[in-house]
Amino acid sequence: MNGYERLKELYLEGKSKDRALIAIMKHLINLPNMNEFYSNEEKSITQMMQYINNKAKSKVAVGITIIADETVYKWAEEYFTKSNDELGLNEKQNKQSKPSAKNKANNDQLSLDIKE
Repeated sequence: MNGYERLKELYLEGKSKDRALIAIMKHLINLPNMNEFYSNEEKSITQMMQYINNKAKSKVAVGITIIADETVYKWAEEYFTKSNDELGLNEKQNKQSKPSAKNKANNDQLSLDIKE
């Protein structure tokens, strides 16, 4: 299986109805020359979402923030093109990226929930 097929399979496993995640996935799938990055078994959609959530939370000022689509797409690309070590993702963060109780109750949907 090539990287693009793996990315599509990871996405379909979550069967997400989250419009933001759908937009991110469409963006990633349309990027050229990313096959080798999407083949990396240490990467997952759930962990990518956690990485994006953490980046967005770091931008919050006065309880709110607005992040441009292009910035979120850049973070998604960054997640796949850099190693977990380069991104500062360690085992502790991997454990935190497991679905929350809210998502466990609705296993057919992933979420980009960034509420604190």
